[in-house]
Amino acid sequence: WSSSPAPAPTRTAMAEEAIKLFVGRVPKESNEQEFASVFTGLPGCQETILLKSKDGMSKGCGFVKFGTVGQAMGAIRAVNGVVVMSESLGPLQVSLASGEDARLGIPVELLNGNSEAKLFVGGLPKGSPRAGVQAELTDMFSQFGAINEVVVMAGANDECKGAGFVKMADPAAALEAIEALDRKQSLSGAALTLEVRFAHNGKAGGKGQQGATQFQPGQAFHAQPQPMMQFAAQPPRAQPRPPAAAPPPPTR
Repeated sequence: WSSSPAPAPTRTAMAEEAIKLFVGRVPKESNEQEFASVFTGLPGCQETILLKSKDGMSKGCGFVKFGTVGQAMGAIRAVNGVVVMSESLGPLQVSLASGEDARLGIPVELLNGNSEAKLFVGGLPKGSPRAGVQAELTDMFSQFGAINEVVVMAGANDECKGAGFVKMADPAAALEAIEALDRKQSLSGAALTLEVRFAHNGKAGGKGQQGATQFQPGQAFHAQPQPMMQFAAQPPRAQPRPPAAAPPPPTR
């Protein structure tokens, strides 16, 4: 386990910003009602947009908006490669719209189709027996899906150091766990609420991992601009004057 959580993104409420999905392989002869009927029954569907050309015909694609990342990921699982509107085109293609992954800070490894997701879990009860904390974490996260591994960081006395990792078999289930648990639930004996984030692969550095993005449920991700270092031009150093020549000896 050589992962470290990325720095938290700026906390900006995203209540007005729905999660936008792109939908491809839509038949050009379809209308708004037919397109909407694929998604309106799914949890959290807020809006369907069928793109049309000037002649009123479908462009063969559209967008759908959902309230949360978990609901959007659920729609992708339910429709992408499964629902067919035209036998000649094949199953619909559903994915996050362009730029949504960067806006939300969803890790690249999740979008690349990894078979599991690794979560960092902070706010665990320090000093508690490791085995008990591990069992409670397993019970808590298993309600969202299959768990591959639970690791609790412990000291020499096998006492919890306050943090750990959970590997979940389904990345979409990991997203649901983040939305339900992060800063909302706590373990027995803990003074803090849980901090649940995606862990990022790579060598753990002392003060965090450079270049990593972090998903925060219900929040937009805003990269913090790095201040530019300004260097004023330095005036050239004055060259030392050569020593004055000795005066000639007086003439007699």
